[in-house]
Amino acid sequence: MSPLAARRCWPAILLALLVATTSACTISLRTFPGAVCPAARVSGVLARDANSGLGLRDASGNVHPTSWPPGYTARQEITGIVLVDHRGGTVAREGDWIEGAGAWSQDNVIICDPVRGTDPQRR
Repeated sequence: MSPLAARRCWPAILLALLVATTSACTISLRTFPGAVCPAARVSGVLARDANSGLGLRDASGNVHPTSWPPGYTARQEITGIVLVDHRGGTVAREGDWIEGAGAWSQDNVIICDPVRGTDPQRR
């Protein structure tokens, strides 16, 4: 290939790499049946969790496996993981503070209506 032909190929190669690296990858989340939701409030920072896909990081820095509402999914993007609701809308991004009705248990967090909120330490 001549140097001129190779120079003409670079834009196509760069475009192909950009498309390949920006395509989202779906991440499975642990979900719960959703019939009844605890009335307590839970909150934390959205973080990766090997057990549930996405978890909540507490003030101590511990990440807790989390069960999400039915139909919720997550996808990996260049900037991190995005939490997606049952309608396909973005709820929050990895590192965002979220809160909602739910409950903490010994080994799991249930969150019924997660919304992006404001970290009380940043107010």
